[in-house]
Amino acid sequence: MAAVLRAGYEIEGDNGDAFLIRHPAIRSIGFVYADGLAVLPNGAGEVRFPANAPQAEFHAFVRTIPKPGWRKSVRVPEWLATAVGMALAVLLVTSMSN
Repeated sequence: MAAVLRAGYEIEGDNGDAFLIRHPAIRSIGFVYADGLAVLPNGAGEVRFPANAPQAEFHAFVRTIPKPGWRKSVRVPEWLATAVGMALAVLLVTSMSN
C-alpha cells in the first residue's frame, strides 16, 4: 500500500472490504484489500497483485505509474486552479476586445 501511495495514489475512502484509491493522472479507481490483494488500473484494464505475488513484479509495475501533475504535487485545490483559469480566460477575452 505504501508503494502505491508514494507513486501518487490517494485514498478515496473504503467500502468495507477494500480501500478505494485514485491517482490524479489515471481516471480509474483501484482497490487494496485487507488480505493484500491490490487491483490497480492501467492502460489495458486491471492488474491484480495477490499478497503472495513476487515483489519484483509489483515494484516493476509501480515504476510505470505516471507521476502526478504539478498541481497535485504542490497541493493546489481544484477550485483554486479552476478560478485562476477562468480569471485568465476573462482577462484574455477582455484584452482582445480592446
